[in-house]
Amino acid sequence: MSKSIELWPVANLRPYSRNPRRHTRDGIAAIAKSIERFGFRAPILVDAKTRTIVAGHGRLQAAELLGLKEVPVVPISDMSAEERRAYVIADNRLVDLSDWDENLLTEELRTLEAENLASLGFTEQELVDMGVGDEGLEDSGGPLQVPAELRPEDFGAGNTMTRRSVPMTYWRAHNLIAGEVLDFGCGQDDNRCVRWDPFTSPDPAPLTRTWDRVLVNYVLNVQPAEHLVTITIALVAHLTKRQGGRALFAIRNDVETGVHRSPRGIQVGRSEAEWRALIVPFFELELCDTSKFLGYVARRRKAGK
Repeated sequence: MSKSIELWPVANLRPYSRNPRRHTRDGIAAIAKSIERFGFRAPILVDAKTRTIVAGHGRLQAAELLGLKEVPVVPISDMSAEERRAYVIADNRLVDLSDWDENLLTEELRTLEAENLASLGFTEQELVDMGVGDEGLEDSGGPLQVPAELRPEDFGAGNTMTRRSVPMTYWRAHNLIAGEVLDFGCGQDDNRCVRWDPFTSPDPAPLTRTWDRVLVNYVLNVQPAEHLVTITIALVAHLTKRQGGRALFAIRNDVETGVHRSPRGIQVGRSEAEWRALIVPFFELELCDTSKFLGYVARRRKAGK
């Protein structure tokens, strides 16, 4: 174990040519923002003899982006060549095995809203999806003029939408996400379910069968007309198994009533009563409260009810 941290010239460090981990331009910029705000708090691990980086390639690239001449390093000399190769992989892989407590993360981020959230490594859209940051929505000022030909980007489908703020934790804790699950709605996130989305996963095969659970993202919030919402909910009811099947709805609850346009697309705000009126003809509802979403656990209504 090294007992010293040293300042080495950036020009003296050699990236490991066989490092399997790659950093994107946006990722390097995020690391640079963190260094600018907090300082260089995590030294780079370097082979003392060859000056080759063992851990910290992203930090070196961020230092070069910032124009730093020196960086803190921890030189090591007690690892074999094989141990160093293995450690490069382990150091990167072990980070992937951790996860977020989504509710606690959102609470912590909200305590920092006065701070510079851009230096924390989250994109603007990720912060918005967690209910933190500026939505940037503007009221249309009148009835929505729906384009004659709608494109995916008109509904925000060109942007990554995630379920970081929906009650996934609640649903999993109550063993509601079980059996054969269809992820229905717009988004790029992977919940290890079969997914159908008219823009990003348009294969119609998942729509030809029924499911134990159907996850419904806030795709409903980008529908400008009630009849389109009704058609969507009716389709979800059709996809839900008659015996024991449930639909898990996550509907945006932080958008003001009315139709809004933003650079990210169209969003429609409806009250809880309005949502219930649209859904109850097809489902019996159980409310799941969250800070940013109306979460519903819905069971298909029996014929005649």
